[in-house]
Parts: sequence; structure tokens; C-alpha cells
Amino acid sequence: MANNIPVHNVEGIAYWAKLDRPHPNKFSQYETDAQQYSIALYLDARNKKLMESLNLASTIKHDENGDRFNFVLNYMTKAGKLMVAPKVLDCDLNDVTQSVLIGNGSKVEVEFALLEIQGGAHAGKTKAFLRNVQIIDLVPYEGASSSGYTFKKRTDGYVATDQQNLEEVA
Repeated sequence: MANNIPVHNVEGIAYWAKLDRPHPNKFSQYETDAQQYSIALYLDARNKKLMESLNLASTIKHDENGDRFNFVLNYMTKAGKLMVAPKVLDCDLNDVTQSVLIGNGSKVEVEFALLEIQGGAHAGKTKAFLRNVQIIDLVPYEGASSSGYTFKKRTDGYVATDQQNLEEVA
């Protein structure tokens, strides 16, 4: 993004962070938005007021957890050019994008760029584009592979090998 594009920062509580690689967009209608980076950010009153002041085309949603804004960045532009992936940084500004997954409830700061929408139903409004995320207080993500089951490792049973092919069974 060009240097003259306004950049803003907002703090909040992160949910559903998908920043390590582009993930499928279940609402996709086009190839250019079929994959994206995303994070939902729950806002306190001060940060909500900041977001409301930016004349955004997207709305702040309200649910049982509070006021939420969904930041996204498509994997590629409408012209098919790859976007610069967002970075995840710790408080020392170390890039931890590939080594840390942000769990729900983490306190983060989101950096985003604003672009004015030129045409269509939202002409004159702005769109927020996710740029980077800084972790302030991490709640580590614990997926199914780390804590989703109660089994313990065993040495007396079946172990899968790379040579197995399920197609042979069919």
C-alpha cells in the first residue's frame, strides 16, 4: 500500500484470528476473495468510538460478548496481485507470525489502512484493510491436536506410516 494511505491502530480482544496463512473465505463469491487473513476484534467504548469516526462501509456487530469489528485482508487483489501478508508481532516487535497462534481472548493491537471507496453503494465511505497485529497479552491457541482429547501417548499399539494408502482398501 502506498505511503499516503492513512494507517490507524485500535486495541481490543481478539477472536478467530487467522493470520498464519490465508484461510478459505466461506462467503467468497470470486476467486480474488476465496482466501483471506482475518481477525475479529472486540472493542471497548473508546476504540469503538474511534472506529465509528472513520466512516466505514463495514459495520460494528454486537453480540453477547460485546461490540466486534471484523478485519480482513484478501489474499489477492481484484487484479490478481498477491497482497502483502499481515505480520504478527510481539511487544519487542519480533515477527512471530509463523510461531505463535493467537487464541480467543488475547489482547492485541490491530494496524489497518483506510481506503476511500470510489463507486457503488458505499461510495464516499472507507474500507479498513488489515495490515499487522501486535500481541499485548497472549492467550495461546490450543487446537484439537494439543488439548482436544484425553488420550496419552502409548508404545504398545498402532502407529501410522507414510506408506499406508487408504485407496487400496476401497
